[in-house]
Amino acid sequence: MEYTIEPAVLPGFGRVEKVMLRGRWVGMVYRDPRPPAELAELWIAYCQGGQGVDSREAGIREILQHAASNPDFEMR
Repeated sequence: MEYTIEPAVLPGFGRVEKVMLRGRWVGMVYRDPRPPAELAELWIAYCQGGQGVDSREAGIREILQHAASNPDFEMR
């Protein structure tokens, strides 16, 4: 699945990377600026709510899987 990443700054989220699929904004990944004390860093994959993931790449995979399962989904 071919996708592009667009850096953005969004209110309430800060710096994010928008995941774009054929011109549709299908999700975003960002690094939590205040991860729990037991984690050195935490990435969040966000499409219909956020979930913690192990890495930026894992977050992108989660978002692309969601987009494949929900072909009409687009973030607004």
